[in-house]
Amino acid sequence: MQGPLVSVIVPVYNGERYLDATLKSIFEQDYEPVEIIVVDDGSTDRTADIVKSYPVVRYIYQSNQGPSVARNTGIAAAQGELIGFLDADDVWMPEKLSKQVGYLNGHPDVDFVYAHRRMIIEKEVEKPPWWHDEKDMPCLGASNMLARKMVFKHVGLFNPDYRFGENAEWLARARDAGIHMAILPETLLILRIHNNNQTYHLKEMRSNILKALKSSIDRQRGKDRIEKTDSPEEEKARISVIIPVYNGEQYLAETLTSVMAQTYHPIEVIIVDDGSTDDSARIAKSFGPLIKYYYKKNSGTAAAFNYGIEHAAGDYFAFLGADDLWTENKNEIQIKAFRDNPQADMVAGYVKQFYSPEMDEDERKKIRCTDEILPGHVIPAMLIKRDAFFRVGLFEPQWVVGAEMSWYLRAKEKGLSLVMLPDLVLLRRLHKQNKGITQRKFINQRLQILKASLDRQRGEKKSDG
Repeated sequence: MQGPLVSVIVPVYNGERYLDATLKSIFEQDYEPVEIIVVDDGSTDRTADIVKSYPVVRYIYQSNQGPSVARNTGIAAAQGELIGFLDADDVWMPEKLSKQVGYLNGHPDVDFVYAHRRMIIEKEVEKPPWWHDEKDMPCLGASNMLARKMVFKHVGLFNPDYRFGENAEWLARARDAGIHMAILPETLLILRIHNNNQTYHLKEMRSNILKALKSSIDRQRGKDRIEKTDSPEEEKARISVIIPVYNGEQYLAETLTSVMAQTYHPIEVIIVDDGSTDDSARIAKSFGPLIKYYYKKNSGTAAAFNYGIEHAAGDYFAFLGADDLWTENKNEIQIKAFRDNPQADMVAGYVKQFYSPEMDEDERKKIRCTDEILPGHVIPAMLIKRDAFFRVGLFEPQWVVGAEMSWYLRAKEKGLSLVMLPDLVLLRRLHKQNKGITQRKFINQRLQILKASLDRQRGEKKSDG
């Protein structure tokens, strides 16, 4: 694939052990043109010799000042329209740049894009304390990002005061500035765990991340003070996100990451744990104070949704399964659509299916996945006004499969108005634990739901006649 010039910046400090593999993964990209800039942050090992063995690589040496300054040095030297970063111990998949450049070309409103990552742990390394059966997951680190160069003019460079957690601090500023991002479902980064990783500096990293979050909150408060008099209707647009989970540890972190990355923040994320026996509770609670976690005895998805609704304070309801993902501007564009269409009861967008990365070819053959992006006549693709939801009523717990479908059909019968946006808002994961597979014996309930809807409509016609 060919396109605009991409400048790849590799900050390195004493990286001789893995640097050659890192650089080779850049040369093996199926995209061009690429400019490679290695910023040597005061190395005393063979780093310079390794870099200089590749004549096309631009080598810049500086005294040791930390990864933020090294990345900033690279940005200043970059000639490309697009900027990528790769730490000197990680490697990219060959299609990393082509996938992300293709996405940015097709989405001019998006300014930087991430993807999923896979972790590998070196044989001699003890598993770090945060390691828990790591799966491919979204990664919001610099090595997984591709950004338009002009973003750094709007957001600023990496903060030199942060030697740990600098990526989180930059991302917080980008979100506060209203810069649009996206997370691709593909795994494009291999992140290596070894004894010298910065991720082992947990105390310093957590301290800096908390500092970054405080700075973000302070910026938001300042912004709120400025905007309050200008946008009184925005104060009223409070969104409650409700997520039921049952033994969802495999995908829950990815789902919550997509919620936390929303450009329009909800006032609360309600997790209803429907009797899980795995690590779902720990994962949910690890996402901080925005999470409201409730545990209840297992009684099904519909009952879990209803339990969440009982505790929801928002003026709008957004529902999401514990294995699916939202695009980062989902809530923002739907709130805007309500402002543009004040009589609307529901706003939806488009949906795309994807195979979960851990599925092999034989498993994928058993589950049909369409490549089409389709209108999202499904609850997780919608934002629903609170009063409109209650005009229809709660989800019906008797339906093991299809409770959301039943609610939507009843909403149509009640005459609720729907605005369908042309934007992609929902990524639906296909995997071996999808309810359509594990609850196959209840699949006929969908037909029963359709029949019940038709019977209600026929009854209304008779009474009208």
